[in-house]
Amino acid sequence: MSIPLVRFPLLAIDEILRNMQYSEIFNISVCSQRMHILVRRIKFKQIVKMRYVFKAKVLQVEVDEHNGTRQFIVATSFGRVRDTTNCYFAHNSNSEGMVKRSVIDHCFGVFQRHAPIVQLQLVVDQDLGFVPLLEGVKEMYMLGQGMSVEYASIFYPDLNCLRINGTCKDGDRFSGVDYLFFDRAGNTANAVLQTFTGRYLFLYESRRSTKDILQFCRRWKRNEICQNVRFLYIDLIDSSPDFDPERFLAQFETSEWDPNVRPGGVFDGLPAMIDVDKFPDVNTDRFRDFQRNDGKWASLCMLDCQFFLIAWD
Repeated sequence: MSIPLVRFPLLAIDEILRNMQYSEIFNISVCSQRMHILVRRIKFKQIVKMRYVFKAKVLQVEVDEHNGTRQFIVATSFGRVRDTTNCYFAHNSNSEGMVKRSVIDHCFGVFQRHAPIVQLQLVVDQDLGFVPLLEGVKEMYMLGQGMSVEYASIFYPDLNCLRINGTCKDGDRFSGVDYLFFDRAGNTANAVLQTFTGRYLFLYESRRSTKDILQFCRRWKRNEICQNVRFLYIDLIDSSPDFDPERFLAQFETSEWDPNVRPGGVFDGLPAMIDVDKFPDVNTDRFRDFQRNDGKWASLCMLDCQFFLIAWD
């Protein structure tokens, strides 16, 4: 004879729940009000991040743990879904707003209150359908062509980290973001450099010339631009013929790199959504030192298609 879970002692129920998958915990928590109360008793201290992914009228919720493990919680769909790796709850499109809001509120009550970081991912090229506002979003990952960053700046002004995988149309709305990552910056790079007020900036596939980089470094040295930057990386498109590292170094005064006076720890505390494994060791003799007008020291490195700048505390 089977025994209902709710009849077990509380300590036994807690142990059973802790050994369940997050998707199982979600499913069991919606069975009854009593089960919901029992699940809310559990403290999921291993959760470090909640992730809400919106794509093609699908909402998918995931969690990241301190050990780097990512696990699936629940996914809802409002149309045909080709992905067979996860189980989706299918709903009529007329109930899309209510269902998405209910799923988010339920996940917040059960899991999100234990997570210090909330990440929102949007696949903009697809029909997202209704995207409700989320509470506590600190990281956003936007994928797709022709994205409006205005959405992020208006609805999530407290963003700490923004990653954009696509071509952005408005490159003048990035003040306040501490970590900014462009997978395809293109011609937007210059506008971003003019307005960025954060600490870490990554610009991949940028279209910049030697003159552009020289102008930036001279303005930074005069403390006119990117005053708070800690690390800047510019990856140049191979078809940028106007970029000449030797000409840059001949026209911008620097001194030899001195590793004995550098504190290191450039990448400490970076969000996991920024791939620092792509970068070489920054403590290298390829770097050159120079000093800003206010006394702050920085180091730069010029390679054939790459530019690094590190500002030292």
